[in-house]
Amino acid sequence: MSLAELLKSKAVESFAAIKVENCLPCNMRLYNELPEGCYAVFMLFPYYPKNKNSRLAAFASVPDYHLFSRELFSQMAEYISEKYPWAYARGFADHSPLDERDGAAKCSLGIIGRHGLLISEKHSSFICIGEFICSLTEEELLSEGIEIRNEEIKYCENCGKCVEACPGKCADGDKSTCISAINQKKGTLTEEETEAIRQSGSIWGCDVCQNACPHTHRAMKEGTLYSTLPFFTENALTGDEKTVEALTDEEYSRYTFSYRKRNVMQRNIDIIKG
Repeated sequence: MSLAELLKSKAVESFAAIKVENCLPCNMRLYNELPEGCYAVFMLFPYYPKNKNSRLAAFASVPDYHLFSRELFSQMAEYISEKYPWAYARGFADHSPLDERDGAAKCSLGIIGRHGLLISEKHSSFICIGEFICSLTEEELLSEGIEIRNEEIKYCENCGKCVEACPGKCADGDKSTCISAINQKKGTLTEEETEAIRQSGSIWGCDVCQNACPHTHRAMKEGTLYSTLPFFTENALTGDEKTVEALTDEEYSRYTFSYRKRNVMQRNIDIIKG
């Protein structure tokens, strides 16, 4: 088995590598800890479920992708350590030494949308990004079925649909009025924020700008929008807010909204219920 075959066996289909020195640093503490001459293998995790919860954004309807990436990176590191015991190997997702959107775009895994998200050809912007950094050589990576790229970043057509649709009027500006930012806030909300959640009908996150994107419309029409990763497809939350309320604490902890205490989610549910 090659590294590429390992990724494909986990239903990860979009990936490519780039020299770390060609990427935009993000967390300098982590960046400075990387050995010289490393490559970063960027990969996409499409997550949109076919039957998502009607009150949750798509990313909140599926289990936390950090759990998936942690297990995947562990298997990749084990593979590398057995075949290349001298090599550095470590995976990152979200908390990363590199700007993930920048690296994935330079690997031609997608274009950058006006709403600020990476848009992939098959899954639009309903994707998470991870990267596996290793000290394998170019020849070794190629022998593992991993393409090496460093392309110019491409951007969307700037049609403005995401900006027009955004209920918080913040798709390309101040994100403080984003519905997703508001319904994830702790504490007491202002009357305006409370009304914004009520009008949105969302108890966690917001997909409006992504749903308005022509790339999402095309992917949905062609049937490629939906996730092919069993981790997401087999554990998606369906129904409405009652589904979330019925989760045990252990089940609740497996979703991204668990980074806030449960009372924040319950506050939003109460607002929606009126």
